[in-house]
Amino acid sequence: MYFMPQGNAFYLYVAQIKKYHRYVITFCVSFFLLYGWLYGIYFRLERVIDTGQKEVVLLQKQKREMAPLTKQCQQLQCEIENVQSYIQPYIMHADSAGLIQARTLFLLKQIKSTGLKLNTYRIENPIDKNWYTKQIIHVDATGSMPQIDSFLTTIAQSNMMLQCNTISVQHMQRDIFSFNGDMHLIALKKNKN
Repeated sequence: MYFMPQGNAFYLYVAQIKKYHRYVITFCVSFFLLYGWLYGIYFRLERVIDTGQKEVVLLQKQKREMAPLTKQCQQLQCEIENVQSYIQPYIMHADSAGLIQARTLFLLKQIKSTGLKLNTYRIENPIDKNWYTKQIIHVDATGSMPQIDSFLTTIAQSNMMLQCNTISVQHMQRDIFSFNGDMHLIALKKNKN
């Protein structure tokens, strides 16, 4: 004896159909539930997991490729620090605006100390760029060839950043030569970063 609620059409239908049809209906309902679970949830989760695993493999590959680059970057960082420590004395600091003037005085003192006679000199306006400042000094002096050579040697051995773009030496009298030159004094600016 089975309990059947009165007035429920679905229960009445199930109770009155053949046993074979009930099994077919149960199988179909179970099949559609399984189908819905597989395609609605399982396969989507499987795709998400596969995508995640592929990304993990890709990231591991990138990490292996980056290992030598990080080593090279560390070596380059050491080289950059060495170069920065080397050029630090040449960097113009914000509080030493007279660095170019001090270097100009040094240049003029070297002319005097080597025994050259300074006829004229002209200082042009400084050329101010993003990372350096350049001051051009035109020098006209007279003296013997050893004095001119001593002056140029002293300037070359100094730790100043200096360019001599044009130098001319002309014979004037017996042991007297005329020296004309454009001296470019360069001072690096301190990085604002």
